[in-house]
Amino acid sequence: MIHPSLTVMKNTLLVLLSVFAFYSGYSQTTKQTNALTPQVIEKFSVLKSNKKIREGNYTAAYNKGGLLAEGSYENGNRTGEWDFYDNKANHIQTYNYDTNTFTFLDTTGQKKIKYAFVKDIKRGDTVSNPIPIGGYYFVIVPMVFYHPELSAMIHKAYPGVQTVTCSHIFTITADGLISKHEVLFTIDGKNQFYTLHDINLDDEYKKFVPGMINHQAVESKIIATATLTFNGG
Repeated sequence: MIHPSLTVMKNTLLVLLSVFAFYSGYSQTTKQTNALTPQVIEKFSVLKSNKKIREGNYTAAYNKGGLLAEGSYENGNRTGEWDFYDNKANHIQTYNYDTNTFTFLDTTGQKKIKYAFVKDIKRGDTVSNPIPIGGYYFVIVPMVFYHPELSAMIHKAYPGVQTVTCSHIFTITADGLISKHEVLFTIDGKNQFYTLHDINLDDEYKKFVPGMINHQAVESKIIATATLTFNGG
């Protein structure tokens, strides 16, 4: 017969071991804060043993409030369902990174983007546009409005210019990756093309569900327009 006191000790030991395991796992990470753009702050944890590997909960929000994204990482990879929001905190997407599918998608906010396909579209074809995973404000805006490389090139070539309207052209492969980012603008009646390198963003922020023709993934283009304003420098 097992003495009652031994049972109590065994249960107490199991509880202590569970608590130790929890705090031991928790202590393996450290919290970080990063400015995704001048207005968007992201918060996440990384492994203490390798601070390039994210682990645990993630949020991105405007610095004055307003959530843009929330989800979780496992060993550096986005996992499970992530929720994404627009600039007014309206829920626009839920994407499951385990199944690589949308479980919720609101396309009403896609009016700021134009689309083109490398392959010819014929009458009767079924067409679906490429979709940035995360939406316009979480994916497109950082690559369009906060690009120091583009600002520096324009300011150097045209030091007296004050405003420039730019068309950003993203080429999206059939695998849903950005293969090229070009910008077109007109100054003094001349069209100028620059190819950008998006060094300010990691690849995980630039993934798309590819465009499709007749349910087959094809190369496509997304065009987003923005205006740069130079205030004396």
